[in-house]
Amino acid sequence: MRSIKVSEKRLLANRLNAQKSTGPRTIEGKYKVSANAITHGMSAEKHLVVGEDIKEFEDLKEINLQIYKPIDDYSHFLFEQIFSCLWRLRRIPVVEAAILSNEMLEFDADTYKPKCSDKFYHADFRRNKKRQIRRNHQYLGIAFVRDSNGSNALLKLSVMDARIFNKLCILEEKYAAYMETLAKKEEEVYEKVHTSL
Repeated sequence: MRSIKVSEKRLLANRLNAQKSTGPRTIEGKYKVSANAITHGMSAEKHLVVGEDIKEFEDLKEINLQIYKPIDDYSHFLFEQIFSCLWRLRRIPVVEAAILSNEMLEFDADTYKPKCSDKFYHADFRRNKKRQIRRNHQYLGIAFVRDSNGSNALLKLSVMDARIFNKLCILEEKYAAYMETLAKKEEEVYEKVHTSL
C-alpha cells in the first residue's frame, strides 16, 4: 500500500476545516437531516424505519422468541434472519397501501376532479386521523416509488414479497432441521449416560 505524503500546511488546513463542520447542532437541524436517506425499508439492514413503532417491534419479537425458542448462537442467528423476514413481510401491506394512497393524493391534487379520499368511511379515515395516516404512509410510498423509478412499483413490491416469503420458508426449514439435529444429539447423549449407569 502506498502512503501519500501531505505537507504540514495541508495537514494544518485539514485539521482547521474539520473543526468547522460537525453536522447539525440544533434539534431542528438534526430533525431536518434525520430523513435525508429515507428508504422504503424492504431491504433494510436495520429492522425499523422512520415511523415504525419500536414497542410493536419488541412485542412481536418477544412473541416469536417464545414460539421459536432458540437455544444457542446458531439458532439465534437463524431466528434473527427469520424475524427479519417476518417484520419485512409485515411492512409490505403498509407500503402497498402507501403507494395507493399516494396515487389517491395525487389524484386529489387536481382541483377539477372530485376528491376520492373523501369517499372512505373506514374508521382509519376519520377526519381527525386522515392527515396523520396520509403522512405516515406517504413517506413509505414515495420512497418505494422513487426506488422503483416510478414504474411498476406494485409489481416490484409483489416480487419482493415473494422473495422475502421464499427466504422465510428456506430459513424456517433450516431452523427446523437444525433443531431436530440438536434434539437427536441430546437424545443420544441421554441414552449413552443412562445405558452406562
